Amino acid sequence: MKLISALLSVLLVFGVLHAQTSKKSRPRPAAQAPAAESDRDISKEILELEDTMRRAALADDSTWWDLHLDENFVGMDADGRVINRSEAIQLHNSKDLKYDNIYLHDMTIRTFNKNTVVINGKTDVEGAFQNQNIGGNYNFMRVWIKEGQDWKLAASSVTRIPGRAQGSKP
Repeated sequence: MKLISALLSVLLVFGVLHAQTSKKSRPRPAAQAPAAESDRDISKEILELEDTMRRAALADDSTWWDLHLDENFVGMDADGRVINRSEAIQLHNSKDLKYDNIYLHDMTIRTFNKNTVVINGKTDVEGAFQNQNIGGNYNFMRVWIKEGQDWKLAASSVTRIPGRAQGSKP
């Protein structure tokens, strides 16, 4: 009986040791990486940024451009003038530019590698620059890039749509 008890004790100890080493040698499931942002989520973020930009322009809130323009931003206006980040911020700080209405529509968003977005669409504008009417219908294209967790506007271009009266709806 003592022999059987001793044998069972040894088997129990080996069984416990084997179970512990088996747990150590079993591969643990890898920690799951956070789910990659979907193109739909990215599009939603960009549309929200486009809307906050529109609201900032209407409210003469120049801080938006300082927060959201990339350091290497390049913009092209409807007359073909090219401006950099500091010039764009200065323009939106100026009292020379006044928007009364901005209507964005017919937008298409394309996402590249989850870190670059090209958005194009149309905008109908009512406003003035240096007391000159800038109202009209425009095509626009913007490039957004992801910097860390933030989206930054890297490039912007607008072109007046010919044949439409300034400020008219499509």
